Amino acid sequence: MSCLTTLTPAENLLLRDGRKVSVRLMLKGTLMDLLMRGVLAYQEMEVRPSRLDRPRRYKYIVAGKHMDSYEAQRHEEVFLGAYRYGGAGRYQLRNLVSVALERTGGRRDFCRSVRLSQRLLPLYSPVLENVLAAGILNSTGRLARKTLIAEIELTEATILGALGDDPPRAVRMINDLGGNVVLLKRLPEEALGDLRDDLFEDRRQRVRGESGCGGGGCSGSGCGGWDHGSFNDGFDNAADAAGCGGAGCGSDGGSGCGGSGCSGCSGCGGCGGD
Repeated sequence: MSCLTTLTPAENLLLRDGRKVSVRLMLKGTLMDLLMRGVLAYQEMEVRPSRLDRPRRYKYIVAGKHMDSYEAQRHEEVFLGAYRYGGAGRYQLRNLVSVALERTGGRRDFCRSVRLSQRLLPLYSPVLENVLAAGILNSTGRLARKTLIAEIELTEATILGALGDDPPRAVRMINDLGGNVVLLKRLPEEALGDLRDDLFEDRRQRVRGESGCGGGGCSGSGCGGWDHGSFNDGFDNAADAAGCGGAGCGSDGGSGCGGSGCSGCSGCGGCGGD
């Protein structure tokens, strides 16, 4: 089994990093994965703030074509629930990140929701499972973690080699990773920038082996608008604005936001324990 193509980014990050896992990175990988799978999609719209203003173009995140058929994991609902349960039909990135932070229920609840997925549950000991958010790996889990780390190292080396020798292969490999690309620390950011157009056009065509958007193209809420650099910067800016840093599950408590906390609990929700 390849963890990098079968487990979600949040599941892989928790398995690899344990109590040191970054909630912020789990959320970033989750949203990236949902966008790359077509569960969510970008939609560019022209908005005129007033009759006297020039029209401006904004990118929103909307439900993608696979929203209704996608079997979401519980931890993915922090993003998807915003569309399914009486939320708005579209969100700007910064607003969707803020909503997702509210819906985590706090660092402990979010880490636990990832750990209790049906795919990870057999890897953890039942000892203190209701106390430690990140859990304790059993022997099967420790072997799975070791295998995952080796797989990450091999995948990184293979992609780095393909970037110079066989760029189309690198594109295909990154596509297959989806949001799990956040686990690759050695992959240079500029590589994704250089491959951006080919990478995500190929993703839109294939979507894990499926056909593209059909004869109607990718307008509206279909498949378009992805830009890795724009997403990466936009997510980080939104998380910073909400006070969500890179803290992990080390304290098995807290809000899921950063070490600086959530001043006034604005924009993060669930601050001060769970």
